[in-house]
Amino acid sequence: MNSGTGLRPDLKSASIMLVDDEPTTLDVMELFLRDAGYGLFTKTTDARRVLELLAAELPDLLLLNLMMPKLDGIQILNAMHARRELRDIPVIIVSSSSDADTKHQALEHGAADFLCKPVDASELEMRVQNTLAARANLDRDGSATRGGPSTPSRHVKAAASRSLEPLVSRLDQSDSRSRAILVSFVGRLQAKLLAMEASFEAGDFEELVALAHWLKGAAGTVGFDAFTQPAETLRLLAQEEKGSEIEASLQEIRELAGRVVIAGDPGA
Repeated sequence: MNSGTGLRPDLKSASIMLVDDEPTTLDVMELFLRDAGYGLFTKTTDARRVLELLAAELPDLLLLNLMMPKLDGIQILNAMHARRELRDIPVIIVSSSSDADTKHQALEHGAADFLCKPVDASELEMRVQNTLAARANLDRDGSATRGGPSTPSRHVKAAASRSLEPLVSRLDQSDSRSRAILVSFVGRLQAKLLAMEASFEAGDFEELVALAHWLKGAAGTVGFDAFTQPAETLRLLAQEEKGSEIEASLQEIRELAGRVVIAGDPGA
């Protein structure tokens, strides 16, 4: 974990709002940012509450997931732009979608920066600090504007090993907070796998796409990168409704889930 000793003193008091429909992602980002020296957070998993919370809190920075049920990140960016009191709040989009078109769309709609999941602690710290520093400098000049020309993230993860070794998160599991997040994720993973099976059996490919998207983002965020490519494969197969190939993809994901361990647990 980053100690946060390099954080500019004038930025330590910044208030940050975190928005993601996956609570594990919120927990991990808050953990990373607290270790970087930040301490004021507002979090929500309900995209419909974002505008209300923004108006009440007026945070210094918003970290916003792009693909969420009910209301997506682009809709929130547009709604913020339409409200004078919200349009100058800088926004960093955090998304599992890393294609150029998605990044460009977010930046065109006013995002200050774009960060790809799974979130890397050092990159998150760097982008948050740079965005806050740019906002502070612009505010001092009296010319704060949204939608600066930030360079999109190029965060790329190496392909996961296909060995039969246990899967252990890259998070620091000597930290009790990290372990609590991992325990929560593993419990949620089992429920999501059952939901994937049920969606496949019911022919609900739209729900299966959403569940695969969740797995790619959530598993990567908590350090189980071996799920990233299989989850993306499942998402694409579900989009194309390729039943026989989906079954094999689900089997691969089940096998990976069976290898997940939390360091220090019995049998790990």
